Amino acid sequence: MTHEYLYWRTDFNKAVRSANWKLLWNTRDGKTYLYDMRLNNYERRNEAPDHPDVIRDLQEKYMKWEKYMKAPFWPGVMEFKFDIDGEVSWWTI
Repeated sequence: MTHEYLYWRTDFNKAVRSANWKLLWNTRDGKTYLYDMRLNNYERRNEAPDHPDVIRDLQEKYMKWEKYMKAPFWPGVMEFKFDIDGEVSWWTI
């Protein structure tokens, strides 16, 4: 069985994947990253500035999904710096 959308969250980090698109965003610092996994499977080129419509669609899908989810049972246990195209953001796992 395949899923049209895959969702992930931990603390202030959110993610959704659909087809070739993968969206990550950090609600703490407001940074958003979008990848076309067919062309950029190492996630090194942020395509968010070029595709606001894709971001909007994936965030809407994520918000609908999260509305039905319970709050996480445990917090993130470790924060680390994540570098994309020279831009650093904090992430948690």
